[in-house]
Amino acid sequence: MALRFAGPIALVCALLTWLLNWGRNPIPFVGDMAGFGVLIFFFTIVIGFGVGAVGFVIGVRYRNWLVEPDLRRSWAWPVIPLALAYTLVMLLVVTIVLQFIDAAFKDLALSPLYAALVVGVVCGLVAYNVADHTMQITVRSVINIFAVILFAGIAFSAVNVNNPLWWEESFSFLGELKSTERNVFNVTLIISGVIFVILQQFFMDLFVRLEEGGLLSPFKTRLVRVSLIAIGVALTLVGLIPFGVNEFMNALHSMSAYTLIAILLAHMLLVRRLLPYFSREFYAMTWLMIGGLVLALALHFLGSINTVGIELIGFTVAGAWFMLFVDNVERLVDRTESNDGPIASFYDDNQRPV
Repeated sequence: MALRFAGPIALVCALLTWLLNWGRNPIPFVGDMAGFGVLIFFFTIVIGFGVGAVGFVIGVRYRNWLVEPDLRRSWAWPVIPLALAYTLVMLLVVTIVLQFIDAAFKDLALSPLYAALVVGVVCGLVAYNVADHTMQITVRSVINIFAVILFAGIAFSAVNVNNPLWWEESFSFLGELKSTERNVFNVTLIISGVIFVILQQFFMDLFVRLEEGGLLSPFKTRLVRVSLIAIGVALTLVGLIPFGVNEFMNALHSMSAYTLIAILLAHMLLVRRLLPYFSREFYAMTWLMIGGLVLALALHFLGSINTVGIELIGFTVAGAWFMLFVDNVERLVDRTESNDGPIASFYDDNQRPV
């Protein structure tokens, strides 16, 4: 299926490059809108969004045909955000490659045949990659997209902001009105929040399977779903409500950020009550991470770590723990579905998880 996208798109993009540069030889890499490097950039936007949307719909509809009704997914509302997300990621990768080529090969220009060939190959690769990923999206791939967009957007804002000492205040400064990169920063948080809400749809498939296996109650399943949606909504609100406008907006912004932190911390504190089937090492690492957060917070109040430092530590630790949590849930599902015995087989003789 991915090749069905890649082949025709490669041919069309190569033909368009040749037609748009009719009568010109050689064709420059950059310099005008018809340069073959510039065309790759714009073609990537169209291919990423178009193939991403169509590929996602095809993948979801095929999957829904295979699975039970309670595991079927809706494609209507996630399709645009996910297609946009994959477009941004592919655009980021292509832009880095194009900038490297422009720096390494100054004044690069090729004959129409070779320029069209390069454009066709690159666009075919982009189409293949996007189709291959969007037609079989998993919770892991959505997490990767979420992480790339969030990191890239924040990093771009931090590097290009008008105040190089922004880190003496907080990450919220990047989204304030006086920040030149506020639009990039806030849009990044909004898109990341929407993607996280979409993420729960894929992650909850695992919890539904655990519920069907008798390892989770319906109440716990609903609680996890609501909490994950709340994290995404809180992250979106942090971007929608910029800091520094007025006291009321500042309070809403801070409340959204604190809600996000509180939910993640609650997951860490209550994970053993939620799923007492993981290894002892996982729970020990969870408490070690919580201890690290408490220590960092104490050092913050003592003036040893500034606001950006505590935000960075909190984000890193919580993000690492969430990745561990997802990994352990996936392993638990695999273990459950490959285990023919009762649920009690997850415990030793002293009723401790094994």
